[in-house]
This record gives sequence, structure tokens and C-alpha cells, in this order.
Amino acid sequence: MARAPVQQLPLNAQLRPVATTVDTYVRPAQSPLRQLSEALGTANKGLQTLIETRDKKAEDEQELKGRAAFYTDHAGELAQAITEGTIPAHYSPFYVRGFKNAQGAAEGQNLRAKWQDAWDNWGGKDSEDPNAFNTFFQTFVKDNVGTEDPDVLAGVLPAVEALQANATTQYTQYRHDQTVRGRPSRNASRMQHRLASSTASLTPRTPRSVRSSLSRPRRTGTQRYASRPGNGVRT
Repeated sequence: MARAPVQQLPLNAQLRPVATTVDTYVRPAQSPLRQLSEALGTANKGLQTLIETRDKKAEDEQELKGRAAFYTDHAGELAQAITEGTIPAHYSPFYVRGFKNAQGAAEGQNLRAKWQDAWDNWGGKDSEDPNAFNTFFQTFVKDNVGTEDPDVLAGVLPAVEALQANATTQYTQYRHDQTVRGRPSRNASRMQHRLASSTASLTPRTPRSVRSSLSRPRRTGTQRYASRPGNGVRT
């Protein structure tokens, strides 16, 4: 195969310069001030997390102290201030919340103590209304929890939920016992009446001829002879 001839370039074409793109940018060294700023930015995140953790711990401690204060002196200055709605500004809100939660928990215990008397005196245990028990329980809770403060209610709520579960079980058991051992139902009364009727129909009857003979007085032979026409009895 024939070799292609080599193209000869003129001398001026061989010496012509060719431009090539070159990156000549040199990044300047980071200033000490910028390095400090970036370091502080990283430290701020950790510092912020530390501050939030310490704040949460302080809030929990204040709330715990408030709960303890209620059980130590539940009729003192703070209790009176909460009742009157005039809480002093120097009391921490978390301290007050803990106090109120403890107050609500105590009211919940009192509620459970009052339930048995209310149940014993309730006259609607035998009501056929399916909503009778729920209405009675809701009225009982409303009458005995005299506050709408959310912090107090948060303390009352666990006791109310436990009481509702126990009271529902108590009511269900009572209705079951009444059905099994209580007065007979309407259907049972009808069955007893039918049984009495069928028993009466099975009692053997005395024939009419026998009943007639038994109802007439028994006469002697002399009386039968004297009763015949034309017969007389000699004296």
C-alpha cells in the first residue's frame, strides 16, 4: 500500500503561536478573622444545644419543686394565689405548673374516694337507657372537678381515666348480676305462666256421672222402698 505523502508546512506557519486557556487564579489565604468566625459558628451550634439542655433541666427542676411544695403546704400562699388568680410574678411558671399538677392529682384522688358514695346513691342502675351510665358519670366528674385550668386538669386526668375504667367494669358487673340473679325477665314470666297452664290441663278430671253420684246424698234401703209410689211403711 502506497504511503500518503507528508504535507510540508511553511516555516512561518510552524512558528505561529497558539493560544491555550490556562487557569491563573490563585485563592487568597484565609484571613484569621474569617477562621475565627467559622470556628465561632461551629461552636455556637454546640453552645445552643447545651443551653437548651440546661434550660430544659432547669424547667424540670422547677416543676418538681412546685409539686413538692404542694404536698408540703397545699394551703399556703401559692395555693391561695392560684385559687384567687393572683400568682406573684416572682414565681417561676414551671414551678407553678408543677404545683398545679400536684393539686390536680390530689383532686383526682378525692374524686375516686367520692365515687363509691355516688354509685351507692344512684337510682338509675336498673335503667334501660343505654346512655344512663355515661350521663351519670360525666355529671359526677363535672360536679366534683371545679376548675378548667389546663395545668390542674392535666393532674386530674389520669385519675379520671382510671376511675372511668373501674366504674364501667363495676356497672357492667352489676347489670350482669341483676340479669342472672335478679328479678325474672318478662319472657321468663310468660314461660312460667304457660308452664302453670299446661300443668293444670294435665290434672285428671272426675267423670260427670261420678261427680253427680257423689253430689247426691246416700239413702238407706228403707228410704228407697218408701219413696216408691203406692208403698207405705207400716207402723
